[in-house]
Amino acid sequence: ISSVSSNSPICSGNNINLNAVTSSNVNLLWQGPNNYNSNLTNPVITNAQVNMSGSYSLTITDITTGCLSSIVSTTVQVDQTPAPPILTSNSPICAGNVLSLTASSDVGASYAWTGPNAFNSTNQNPTINAAVSAQSGVYSVISTLLACNSAPSTITVLINDLPSTPVL
Repeated sequence: ISSVSSNSPICSGNNINLNAVTSSNVNLLWQGPNNYNSNLTNPVITNAQVNMSGSYSLTITDITTGCLSSIVSTTVQVDQTPAPPILTSNSPICAGNVLSLTASSDVGASYAWTGPNAFNSTNQNPTINAAVSAQSGVYSVISTLLACNSAPSTITVLINDLPSTPVL
């Protein structure tokens, strides 16, 4: 065996790619967490979950001599992909009031909001002071935890114009 590696760390739901550089005329045996076994040189484990984290070991048997290699291993870390945040707002509101957006919390997560009029924020619960009707529309947020991004969550908000002042 000249080397073994993986694409670790990865986020849950992604694939684990195990890689071995070996000579020809060998039989391979990869072993890992949850009784994982494979005879492939470069196996792919689909839809990885956190419980698949751990040490993946490779043993090679020379077909012609029957000799075993030393066991080599690579460590795989599967981090949990956060769930899409649950969003709320105080919409609908009247123009000039404060628009409040809130996202459910994942401890240690960071947030990336986008919205109308080039709105963006990294606050979990951003506010827009003196909101105007042009800021009505769809707001989206992604939470990130240990370099794993949630699917985006969206919420539609409405900011109503104030009625015209009557002319006397």
